[in-house]
Amino acid sequence: MSDSERDSKVVKFFKSRKGRRPTDLTWEEKTFGEYLYPKDATKLQKFMDRETGTKGERRRKGMKKGFTHESAHNESKEWYTPQFIFDALGIEFDLDPCSPGKEIVPWIPARHHLTIEEDGLTAVWEGNVFMNPPYGTDTPKWFKKLAEHGNGIGLVFARTDTQWFQNFVPLADGICFIRGRVSFISAKYAGVYARGHIFVPRGGCGAASMLIAFGEQNNEALRKANLGLYLKIPKKSDIL
Repeated sequence: MSDSERDSKVVKFFKSRKGRRPTDLTWEEKTFGEYLYPKDATKLQKFMDRETGTKGERRRKGMKKGFTHESAHNESKEWYTPQFIFDALGIEFDLDPCSPGKEIVPWIPARHHLTIEEDGLTAVWEGNVFMNPPYGTDTPKWFKKLAEHGNGIGLVFARTDTQWFQNFVPLADGICFIRGRVSFISAKYAGVYARGHIFVPRGGCGAASMLIAFGEQNNEALRKANLGLYLKIPKKSDIL
């Protein structure tokens, strides 16, 4: 099959699926795509980008990713921590360094909010921090900073197999594997949620989540929160 014939078949097959990337396809759709491009996933990805216009549309509209969190399909969207997490912890934090802005997430109990323009990753942190960082390749950088700061609570997916987990979580004081899937608040519904209207998020996120506490105050709050399986992280001095 020539490239032009393959391209023609791909156009016909994916026209009704505009905006979807190969990683979001169903098993049947992937099978068809792999049949067309059996050993060239990069070529299929580039073709899909060109056909659906996902990159072009973002470029033309000047869209920014901002602070992103993984969805069930690893899409680039903004997701905010639901209030029940803070109700259970009962802590008023000094800083949220990964905030879209206090006016967007007024339910997050932090005295100061750093937005993407203020670059919380390079800013000086003071006091007790709540951190729901951008998920993905930047997560290790944020958790390194939280571990070095030593006073705060981080909320991330429970990726216990990752290098950053193995490196930085042993430096923490406690960890809680949250029961069930957390229904994060999408940017689309943040205004409704902030106004206290009845809003029930649909389903949960694409993976289990965990809270990691640094500092005894945060560790004790996490222990009492009853949000899931809590484990105290032993220090080397406790083991020896």
